[in-house]
Order: sequence, then structure tokens, then C-alpha cells
Amino acid sequence: KTGDTRIVGGYATVNSGSEISAGTPLAFSFSLGEGFKYAPVVTATPINRKGASTINASVVIDSVTTQSVNGQVYFGTAGTYTLDVNIIAIGIPV
Repeated sequence: KTGDTRIVGGYATVNSGSEISAGTPLAFSFSLGEGFKYAPVVTATPINRKGASTINASVVIDSVTTQSVNGQVYFGTAGTYTLDVNIIAIGIPV
């Protein structure tokens, strides 16, 4: 039931206007605050904050624990980007 779930949302800054080469991975980490009883279901999507009008980036979640989310963003095209990763975690609270 929905009342028995906890939802955490936020973002992690990946790059703030630096030049990125194609294929270069940049790591991100996001704390889930109080945490969850079990590892939650997590989605992560790129947010183009500033720079090119379009961005060729893929987000890969490497690990999800009860306390954090870690991953990498891979860029398909070189350029200067300001990119964040939007994160939503849904799970059972502690």
C-alpha cells in the first residue's frame, strides 16, 4: 500500500561546464538520507542544465544500497556541458 512506502527525489551534479570527451564516464553519488529497510527501486535520468541544445548522455546505475545510489554518465558526443542526474528512489522505510 502506498502509505507504507518512502519516496526520495533529488539530483546529483555530474559536470559543471567542463569540456568532456566522447566516451568519458563521469561518476555520481547520491545519498538517500535516512535510508530504506531494503535497497529501493531507483531511476536516474540526465538533466541538461546548460550548454548544448541537445545532449547524448547515458546514465548507468552501478549500485544501489539502503543508503545511497552510485553510477556513471557516459557522453556520446564531446562538448561543454552542465549536467545533473535526476534521481527518484521508492522503497520501504526503515
